[in-house]
Amino acid sequence: MNQLLSFIVVILVLVFFHELGHFLFARLFKMKVEVFSIGMGPEIISRRDKKGTIWRLALIPIGGYIKLLEGKTNKDIVGSFESRPIWQRMIMVLAGPAFSILFGWLIFLSSSIIWGKAYIPNYNKVGINKIVVDSPAQKSGLKTGDIITSIVLDDKKYKVNSFYDMYNIIQKSGSNKIKLIINRNNEELKLFVTPKAYTNNKDEIVYRIGVSSHQLLYKKVGLVESFKIANAISLRAMVTVYNGIIDTFQNGINPENVGGPIKIANISGQSIDMGIIYFLHFMALLSINLGVLNMIPLPILDGGRLVLLMVEFVIRRPLPDKLINPIMLISVLLMLILFFFILALDLGII
Repeated sequence: MNQLLSFIVVILVLVFFHELGHFLFARLFKMKVEVFSIGMGPEIISRRDKKGTIWRLALIPIGGYIKLLEGKTNKDIVGSFESRPIWQRMIMVLAGPAFSILFGWLIFLSSSIIWGKAYIPNYNKVGINKIVVDSPAQKSGLKTGDIITSIVLDDKKYKVNSFYDMYNIIQKSGSNKIKLIINRNNEELKLFVTPKAYTNNKDEIVYRIGVSSHQLLYKKVGLVESFKIANAISLRAMVTVYNGIIDTFQNGINPENVGGPIKIANISGQSIDMGIIYFLHFMALLSINLGVLNMIPLPILDGGRLVLLMVEFVIRRPLPDKLINPIMLISVLLMLILFFFILALDLGII
């Protein structure tokens, strides 16, 4: 139940802020917004505001949209999208992704101001607070609440006093199997796990087993430092998504780095169980992901709409419907294929 509720909350909030960017700039540039919908499909509830916009909550909590007054056949229709200068239309299109990124940044800024900067103290034990789904740790049988006391590598036993100790031993092991000696409810157990190789933001190969510790603490920082933290985390998140997109186009989809609605729901549930700050940070990262991914130049996405507007600016006239419609159809089909492929990965079908 936690997974479902947290997933719905995350999606609805992220969609709202994304569409809010489009909505506010549409209103600013005097474009008539006919519908502001959170969710897709059948309507659950709706109301009309004083300016005639219908605000609706729909049954399927994936996606959302704003519907603008169109004037394709007559640009002189007052308040239509096509009646506005092209620079205003471009800004309105960009506002959605920009608001998604801004929302994520604001969460990181707020958490830094309220809680401070995260750090891991060098305690004399390593308690497991989170285990990543489908990670080597989960497959080995490791559970939350376990305490790792030592690690055996190449028949040599290493005492583990901190996460730093564990990290260094795992890097030393590479992809070789290691033995974890753990304490579970005052009982000593031995588990075998094989670390998995990942590429970090610096393009370095690191090895992980997919766990985090409850040893994460926070120390208060000033306002300037809070801004620096929010800027650094947000920029790193954007670069990570961008690199992921480039890698996908060059090397194809890596199932390890892709998650659909089921995986997002699982992570949402895990993050809410770990605490509000983890949940908020997960939401922030997902919002930044949404902003960057929406700039992919597919016509069904904001990035594609921006490209079409740029073409219109260059040729000084809109592209004809007989060209736009097939492009949009192909774009929709590609997105549907991608969606069902990711869903199949989520379900373990492929």
